Amino acid sequence: MEADFVAPNEGRYYVTVIAYNHALDASAPVCSDGVVIDTSVPDVSEIVVGQAKVSRMLLKDKLSTCVYLLDNNREIVTVDNPTAECW
Repeated sequence: MEADFVAPNEGRYYVTVIAYNHALDASAPVCSDGVVIDTSVPDVSEIVVGQAKVSRMLLKDKLSTCVYLLDNNREIVTVDNPTAECW
């Protein structure tokens, strides 16, 4: 047997099922842990690509004098006391 359900709104929905055998003896009810319906656009903050490499470079924050070193393994390290040539 199967059933269909169309969620009318966003939110968490649960399903409870009871099975019956040929003698029509019912099982204990079992409830799902729920499924979430969410139509908002996801906000991606970081994507990790395994084994990816980049060229080492200096990065500068436009709003301050902070300078960072981007390493080959995509790790960012703050450059302490950068000289004027770095900004």
